Amino acid sequence: MAEAMTKQCGTVKWFNTQKGYGFITLLDTGAEVFVHQTAIHAEGFRSLQEGETVEFNLEDSEDGRTKAIDVTGPEGAFVQGAVKRYSYNKGGEGVEGGGGRGKGRGRGRGRGGRGRGRGQNSAPPAAEGAEGAEGGAAIMAMIGTEAAAPSQPVSTEVSA
Repeated sequence: MAEAMTKQCGTVKWFNTQKGYGFITLLDTGAEVFVHQTAIHAEGFRSLQEGETVEFNLEDSEDGRTKAIDVTGPEGAFVQGAVKRYSYNKGGEGVEGGGGRGKGRGRGRGRGGRGRGRGQNSAPPAAEGAEGAEGGAAIMAMIGTEAAAPSQPVSTEVSA
């Protein structure tokens, strides 16, 4: 692995923050070199901003390709890094694809769902033929509580 002693200068062509790699265009030759996030000198999350000016060394990798290593900002400073996007389509905390409704890990609050087990605190199956308010009273009587009496419908007719 042969490293160049002098730092090269270039601009970031593109960088994929989710996959952790991208390409840098050399200022002097216009050639493109691969860069991986592990080679970036940054505070916190290691990424590059498209169009950012960077300094780096070149290294020939084992597969014969040239890649950027020791990637810094101008004069050895930390790189700027990619702008953190607030996306609300992937669950999480609102940064880099966070927010949203989650990924289906909740129990839900509606009807249906996982059903009830047959432990000591579960309700017995509904009585056959029990329907409507009477069925609710029959079920409540089975588990030992009283059901509220159904309310009488209110007349909407106006007396003359």
